[in-house]
Parts: sequence; structure tokens; C-alpha cells
Amino acid sequence: MGIDVPISYSSGTSLDSSGTPTESSSKSIGIAPRLGANLALTELLSIWLRGSLGYSNVNQSVSSASGTNQHMSSRLWVAVSAPLLVHPTSHFFIGAGPFV
Repeated sequence: MGIDVPISYSSGTSLDSSGTPTESSSKSIGIAPRLGANLALTELLSIWLRGSLGYSNVNQSVSSASGTNQHMSSRLWVAVSAPLLVHPTSHFFIGAGPFV
């Protein structure tokens, strides 16, 4: 059981088709409670089943010489993963597997 708090920010400058500089930025913050269980297959192998339900707010802005366009939106998502874990020692593991 746990919680993720995804936070992101990005910005950049590009040129539009007429060669005018355009600045853009995007900010988001969210929350995603998660549940999971590690199911032992052998002493060295296990499967870590996890699922989460998340929600975030996104604020995007694009500015050019002709003005600024802002867009705010909300997102809801579901994430599920089931990686296979290899435990070479009791407090260390390496894993790989599907994530949807």
C-alpha cells in the first residue's frame, strides 16, 4: 500500500511556420493511491502485483507574438503492473515485466 505524487514541469522555445519564436510550458501535479502484493514463487523469484488509481491537474501555456493560449485539464488514470522479481539476496531484487 502506498501513494504516488507525480509532479512534472516542462518548457521550451520553438519557431512556428513563419519563423516567429513560440514559448510553451506544461505543469501538472497529481495523486495516485496504490495497492500491491509480492507473491513468492520460489526463494529467488516472485511476482509483484500492483494497481493504482490516479488523478492530476494539467496546466499548459503557449505564447507567441500574437498572444497566449492557456489550457487547463484534469486526468484520471488506472495503472497495473506485474513484474517478475529476482531476489539474489534478502534485501535486493531486480525486476522486469508488464506495465499497463
